[in-house]
Amino acid sequence: MNGHYTWCIPCRAIRQAAPVPDGERCATCGTTIPAEPPYQVLPPMHAEQYAALLHDIAERGVLTPIDLDEHGHILDGHHRIRACGEL
Repeated sequence: MNGHYTWCIPCRAIRQAAPVPDGERCATCGTTIPAEPPYQVLPPMHAEQYAALLHDIAERGVLTPIDLDEHGHILDGHHRIRACGEL
């Protein structure tokens, strides 16, 4: 799973986020999800760094909370949520 992700607050479903028009609905619960704001400003991790993060989360879980805005868009934790989606 590559790209950006967002979290549906009502049902806690993870979905891959792409620039979408306002009004997209969560495939799990039907909640309207606003368009994804451009919160991810850092470049993707190098493969070796991401593999280490993935291994660490598999071993110890997510230790640093993922920060969300009021619509469920990820403010901080894009790599962590991607790793969780792959585990």
